[in-house]
Amino acid sequence: RKRPWFLRAMVLGGFLPYLAVWTGWWTREVGRQPWIVYNIMRTYEGVSHMGLGEEIAWFAGYVVFELTVWAGAWYFFSRVIRKGPDLESPLPGAPEQYADQEDAGGGLAKPIFAKPSFGKSY
Repeated sequence: RKRPWFLRAMVLGGFLPYLAVWTGWWTREVGRQPWIVYNIMRTYEGVSHMGLGEEIAWFAGYVVFELTVWAGAWYFFSRVIRKGPDLESPLPGAPEQYADQEDAGGGLAKPIFAKPSFGKSY
């Protein structure tokens, strides 16, 4: 039985890893404050020692890195989706008598992932 609601939830949840990074950073920064409030740490020890130019360069580098990873992932997944599943190859681990049958019953010991072929144009 197929569950399209689950697939939609996975697509909508694509931003969750980024949310986890952002909230982790916020937690770290907010968690630093009680140390300053209770005089365990001095204020100057709790601030960044980077200059404005360094902060801008760091942030720009972070944005470029994240966009590169994001674009690369979308490119790879679009190629995999465009190629589709391989329905011609025999199933690994299946007995030889079922190698050429579509519905052999049972399951696979390991998942099979589609690999894009970069040599072909689609």
